Amino acid sequence: MYDQLDKYESSFKYQLDSLERARPRPRTPRWREIECILGKYLSKVVVENMDTKMAVDKLDSKLKECTTSLISACEDPPECHNASLQAPTTRN
Repeated sequence: MYDQLDKYESSFKYQLDSLERARPRPRTPRWREIECILGKYLSKVVVENMDTKMAVDKLDSKLKECTTSLISACEDPPECHNASLQAPTTRN
């Protein structure tokens, strides 16, 4: 079976490389919101030239708020405020 994979390797070289380097996302129902907050402050540093120390301090504060609160800590951008960002509900 594995010898058959060789003929497909070149077709899937980039996918294989990606899978070999992939790391799982943290197991938290708030990951999408955390990702939103990270992206927001990365963008502020890169695009808006926000001071890196200030961005890290604000990011730290927002991430603590996000992980200790039931209320959304992601103020902007608005696309982060949709139903898919809500913590999943458990089914009985």
